[in-house]
Amino acid sequence: MNKDQSACSGVAAEPWSSRQTCFSGGHNMDGADALQAPDALELAISHAFWEARDLLNRDGALMPFTVLCTAGGMEVADHPAATSDEVYEAVKNLLARVDPDAYVLCYDGTLNADGCTTDAVVCEAARRTDAEAHLLALPYTIGDNGYTFENACVTVGTTRQLQWRPASPASTFGVLSAAALLIA
Repeated sequence: MNKDQSACSGVAAEPWSSRQTCFSGGHNMDGADALQAPDALELAISHAFWEARDLLNRDGALMPFTVLCTAGGMEVADHPAATSDEVYEAVKNLLARVDPDAYVLCYDGTLNADGCTTDAVVCEAARRTDAEAHLLALPYTIGDNGYTFENACVTVGTTRQLQWRPASPASTFGVLSAAALLIA
């Protein structure tokens, strides 16, 4: 598969959109719904899968990275950590510092289904207001000719949102005040 082909025709499925399109680098590759622009998270997911494929094909390795959707556009941050715990801490700190509208954490992982383990590029994607992040995976194999990627990503579930927002003191005070009034 070359980098002009879409890696994620399944991205447009719920929860992001009911449109059945595929995006690669922000371009609608199948011609469907050409007049409807994808939202920032869809573009960030497509960019993450494209970038991951490119890194694996070029370098043979994928350092975890995050695509941030901000008011100014998309930003990419690498996470050269030694452990997955360090990566998640770095991402949480980045999200707290930048406060993006949405994010996509991309890393090299595996899928386990029906007793089989498959290598995959994994993306955790969420908007700031989402309760959970959605897990998407692009399975691949490594052969004599390098990496071969599936034609579409798959939705594999949800996980805890990394852009956690504590309740503001004002909202907590309001709840406590209402409770105090009821008790009195």
